[in-house]
Amino acid sequence: MLETIDHIYGLSNVIVNAAKKSINDFTLERPQLTYKEKRKRTLENIKQASEILKISDAQEIEKFVIIFKGKNGTSEYPFWNNLNGPIGDALWHTGQIVLLRRASGNPFNSKVSLLRGKLRD
Repeated sequence: MLETIDHIYGLSNVIVNAAKKSINDFTLERPQLTYKEKRKRTLENIKQASEILKISDAQEIEKFVIIFKGKNGTSEYPFWNNLNGPIGDALWHTGQIVLLRRASGNPFNSKVSLLRGKLRD
């Protein structure tokens, strides 16, 4: 499960970096984080990307390019590739974590409203 959480955290970095117009530089060493730090940073990344996108118009969003830098060079993708790429992938893996939690006796709270992002009364 921790590998999946690591992956979701990395995907959240890609999403927020596109919104911040920052490069995803895979040539840099990544810090070792605890589970709580990864969870917190993942949620902060998603919130920050959301806040940037809420105030952006269509012309601005076109400038939010996904940029990957690796040892073999740089590649770029339009922002819209976030939908079927990192966002779609993160949703898929979030489902895996929910399944693993349920299997280990830690069920998903049935009072959660995913649409509202809050607990129902």
